[in-house]
Amino acid sequence: MGGAGPPGPGGRAGLPGTGETAAAVTAADGSVAACCLLVASESETRRRGLMEVTDLGGYAGMLFVWEADTAGGFWMRNTPAPLSIAWYGAEASSCRPPTWSRVATTTRVPPTT
Repeated sequence: MGGAGPPGPGGRAGLPGTGETAAAVTAADGSVAACCLLVASESETRRRGLMEVTDLGGYAGMLFVWEADTAGGFWMRNTPAPLSIAWYGAEASSCRPPTWSRVATTTRVPPTT
């Protein structure tokens, strides 16, 4: 990816308690897209996620990080932004591809089984 900082627009405004990381996604055709993501690695930040966030402030999304494998799900409660979700394992391998976008705010998204 290179460059002086994470990819994406400059002047990003993070959310309280989050960090940031650069990410690269390789498509089936070999093309690579780079982006910058918010990082939620603390319990409270993961719990809050993107609730009531209407502008990602120049970030492409949020990455939720746990120290160990975990089970659980995500709720879209009070999340007005249209979202998609993907599950990744410890080695950053995709466990399940994104399968939905913008569901009702009361819908629970189950973990990978």
